[in-house]
Amino acid sequence: MLLSKYIVEGTCSEIVHNWEPNCLNAYRSLIRDSAIGGLKMLLPLLCINYGLRIWRKNKSNDTLAKDLLIDGLRCIGIGPCLTITTVFYSCTIRYFLNRYTIITLTCIPAILSGYTSAWILGSKMTTQILVPFNNAALESIVNVMAASGRLKLNRYNETIFFMFTNACLMYASKLSGPSYTSYTWFFKPDKKRRDEKIYLESIFKKTRYYFGLGIGYGIVRMLIRDTSVLKLKNMHKLFNKQTLKPGIFAGSYVVLYEMIVYAMNRYFQKDRPAYALPAGFLAGLSYAIDPNLAINISAFINLIQILYYLADTQLLRPSLMESIIFGLCYGTMIHINFFYPENTAKIGSRMVELCSNGRFKFVATLLRKNVIYTV
Repeated sequence: MLLSKYIVEGTCSEIVHNWEPNCLNAYRSLIRDSAIGGLKMLLPLLCINYGLRIWRKNKSNDTLAKDLLIDGLRCIGIGPCLTITTVFYSCTIRYFLNRYTIITLTCIPAILSGYTSAWILGSKMTTQILVPFNNAALESIVNVMAASGRLKLNRYNETIFFMFTNACLMYASKLSGPSYTSYTWFFKPDKKRRDEKIYLESIFKKTRYYFGLGIGYGIVRMLIRDTSVLKLKNMHKLFNKQTLKPGIFAGSYVVLYEMIVYAMNRYFQKDRPAYALPAGFLAGLSYAIDPNLAINISAFINLIQILYYLADTQLLRPSLMESIIFGLCYGTMIHINFFYPENTAKIGSRMVELCSNGRFKFVATLLRKNVIYTV
């Protein structure tokens, strides 16, 4: 890929913030738009998160109200943090280098922006924004590789990969200690064997819970892609086959894993972490019900995180590691979204559009008109 002379020699006011020639005025104009965009992006997730917390009643009303206020402010702040810092770094790099390149136009500014935003917002935003962005970035990378012919994606290959990943993930989760807090996979296996009667009762409760959780995930996925389904005339779309499939996947996943572990415990009369390997492998078959590359990648990312934790927990502070990973993933996804929009993960593309309230989409459209693609 080559950039045209117009982009290479263009100023930041011509390329990055072409709606406003002055940099400071451009930053100010982004505050309102990106704050609204960040709220649009995270409001559905925030409502579901606090709906579950109220349902569980695990905290007092005063604590919930305080947490809701703080998270609400973070929702408003995430858009400006990501959008304004990306534009600021792009302007700064252009000022010092006196030109743009493919890497310095979007990738490096977005990497620095992701690291800065993660540091400003803190670890509280990890499960709400960092994890979805990381998953979307890795999914976009896989899509680019598949489009170039370096990787072949289909239901069979994805399911096999998920089965092996899930087996290792369940086993590593069994080995990780209680101090490991960065686990974001939707299911965490029990570390201790329980009474047989209680175990069977818990399987039914878990299946019901994770079935509902899967449906909730399907609804959130639909809301991120299209918020118009919240209109009264479109509400029926929230409960169709596309939202039911994640529920069936999550429910069957938990049933398979728990029943296999239960059978092995009963047969060998001893509980061992190694049982998680065959149980996790066979539970991975449920992926074929609702193949979703984002789910596959999420499991893989969790596995890498646990392996890193088990290998050396003293190498870097966890919060620093999360910030670095998010910066790299955010920069990669912004780059792919600008130059390879057809290969960007749908949720990732939607999140980028929402966090800037459409500004990035406007700039990307202009950029693609002035990019020369070479074979």
